[in-house]
Amino acid sequence: MGGNMAFEEIRSGNVENIMLWRESLSVMPDSHFFGLLRMYLGEIKTPYNKQNLIENLSSFLRKEDTKETIISLLSREDLELLTAIHLIPKVTQKKLMDFFPKKSFSSLYEHLMNLEERLLIFRYIDKETRKTQFKINPHLMEKLKPYLTKEKIISYSVEFEQNNISQEKSLLSPEVIAAFVAFVVENPDLIKADGA
Repeated sequence: MGGNMAFEEIRSGNVENIMLWRESLSVMPDSHFFGLLRMYLGEIKTPYNKQNLIENLSSFLRKEDTKETIISLLSREDLELLTAIHLIPKVTQKKLMDFFPKKSFSSLYEHLMNLEERLLIFRYIDKETRKTQFKINPHLMEKLKPYLTKEKIISYSVEFEQNNISQEKSLLSPEVIAAFVAFVVENPDLIKADGA
């Protein structure tokens, strides 16, 4: 563990996710990393130390007013996507595309990038699957948890075309979606690393 890690982070039991978040920042391309840090910390003076800059960003995110401001700017679509990221185990962009079939690849990608720039999520390479996965920023998790409920993703109905001759539209009920989400949450190894 890094010597600069705050006691609050250690006490929260979230050390593994915080270390993963820090690692994801440290391996970002420099242009992306410094652009992100300038947005939140202002101009960066040289010489710089990436680990110290990440610690400064962590300190910024630990502030209560920072967390409240970030959360106050969430839209319904943000909460739906954040809830899916929170509830779907080892969530990848492909899994999110499957979960939100009405979203185009480009709109989902843009939305994920937007959430990443707003420090709500981060991406990392899973050591087992070697795939890029997403997680909620551990600094914001406790504040976000009350908003990341199954109701956020079942409060609307998903329309889809039936494969019958009449081509009538039907609605997938919120109860069916809730049952599906509950099943996925209770069976995290439902989707195997090889895609089976």
